[in-house]
Amino acid sequence: MMRDKRFTIALNLLQNLVRAKSVTPPGDVSDSTNVVTNFLKSSGINFDIVEGKPGVKNVVAKLKGSKKSNNDTPLCLVMNGHIDTVPAGEGWEKQPFSGEFIDGEVWGRGSVDMKGGITAMLLALSEIKDEGSPFCGEIIFTAVGDEEYHSQWGTKYLLANGLNGDFAINAEPTNLEFCLGNRGLLMVDIDIYGKASHGGRPHLGDNAVEKAAKIINAINEMDFTEPSNSYFEVQNGSLSVVGIKGGSRENVIPDLCTIYLDRRLMPGDSSDKAVKDILSLIKDTVGVDADINDRKNSSIVVKPEFWHEPCWTEVEHPFIQNCIDVYDSKFGRNPEISGKAAGTDASHLVSIGKMPTLIFGPGNYNLSHTNKERIKFEQVLKAADFYKDLIKKVLHD
Repeated sequence: MMRDKRFTIALNLLQNLVRAKSVTPPGDVSDSTNVVTNFLKSSGINFDIVEGKPGVKNVVAKLKGSKKSNNDTPLCLVMNGHIDTVPAGEGWEKQPFSGEFIDGEVWGRGSVDMKGGITAMLLALSEIKDEGSPFCGEIIFTAVGDEEYHSQWGTKYLLANGLNGDFAINAEPTNLEFCLGNRGLLMVDIDIYGKASHGGRPHLGDNAVEKAAKIINAINEMDFTEPSNSYFEVQNGSLSVVGIKGGSRENVIPDLCTIYLDRRLMPGDSSDKAVKDILSLIKDTVGVDADINDRKNSSIVVKPEFWHEPCWTEVEHPFIQNCIDVYDSKFGRNPEISGKAAGTDASHLVSIGKMPTLIFGPGNYNLSHTNKERIKFEQVLKAADFYKDLIKKVLHD
């Protein structure tokens, strides 16, 4: 692979990002933020740092086009990605934060998910500014933290504090194909209270684990065939029991059991309806009207701990059609279109920001969160080229 100035600049940026640890938890992304802001400074692009909570330093950079718009309200494109990563874990062939460049690939935690995408976006911004910003309107680039946890102090925080645009692109790894949405996530704890008694006198107690077992059996009978979406890697919703904790010791009838649930939502689902469905299941199964969040009158408390809504932007949307046109001109074919099984910050850009959103970025998503995480560097450069052409296409006069 030939190394020119562009190659060297982008490779150094990605390697520096991988070497700057930004693991969630604890979620401090300060070192990665410094890498991003140093690059923006050298490119002459203005930015602010918006700190959701100590350590979660979100970068918000703005670049205005040099062309005059014929619209009274010029268009705005939001470019979004996260700089936090999951922990490195064990069993790596290479040092997980080395950023080694081997056989055309950059190794390390976050190289795919998603510092490769951040690098491509930054390269595109820098180069389009060097060209004189030949577009109308404005680009808002956001490099955020907290995505690998709840996004509460990252993208969701920025949206709550005024981030908005006409459309958005999220740089999660898609292997340079198109994702038009992702499944949503609702995490729910259910506390089931009973009455303790001696294990030899179970009739004097009320076994919380047995009630939990009935609820789990009912969950396994639920039907998630609708809504469905054939574009998605996993085409239906799901409700999985991912943990259970109950009982204090062998000879005591348990007076408390907690079930931990993972509910995946399809476009057309909502977290509110999903909670109502769980409440109805409990009522039908054990005859109890559960409380929400805090115990008041019921022996069962349902606690929705975290959620993000499912999202989908239709293929026919003008923004997506523009994206497809740009892709065809760059790659000589139409992109493969899919929906992600896992969540991304696109959920918030769509559900909170009301922005049609394309998920597109370099990297094989199957390597995300693994001990073999590495990215083909050529994909980073190709993604940057796509972003530049897309900016010119959608931010026109």
